[in-house]
Amino acid sequence: MFLPGKPVLESGTQGFKTPREAMASPLAKSLFHIDGVKEVFFGGDFVTVTKSDDYEWSVLKPDVDNVILEDDDEIVAMIKELLETRIRPAVQEDGGDVSFKGFDPDSGIVTLKMLGACSGCPSSALTLKGGIENMLRHYVPEVKGVEEAPADEAQKAGLDAFNALEQHLSP
Repeated sequence: MFLPGKPVLESGTQGFKTPREAMASPLAKSLFHIDGVKEVFFGGDFVTVTKSDDYEWSVLKPDVDNVILEDDDEIVAMIKELLETRIRPAVQEDGGDVSFKGFDPDSGIVTLKMLGACSGCPSSALTLKGGIENMLRHYVPEVKGVEEAPADEAQKAGLDAFNALEQHLSP
């Protein structure tokens, strides 16, 4: 389930079991373009995506997060387009990924989530500031900076467990 932080439907729910059914909704249609998406379901303020068993969430989630929503303003749509076409391919070459989390028009700050090899990597701060921020600021003048989204509880717990194991295995 994904919470875009804005209304998805005015009332009720709507499900799409096939790409053909999704033709009635630009958002559902965009989601079905992602390899591994099997079904899409909308509620008032959420989107549920069902994936094929052949795909992992770690692969699908960044694609779903970066989908341009029907009601995204022009700035957010441009940010997501740059992420999808220019930034993600470069980050993926290094074994990582990046997903869009938000844009604050008042401060001009874009919030992104670094994933995979880029998550917690010492050079991820350089990637965010030196590469991603510079590109976004160049193409989208409204962008004033880029910040990494804080780790969620599950990610923190996983990192703590990994660090504890690494400490235990070190001589």
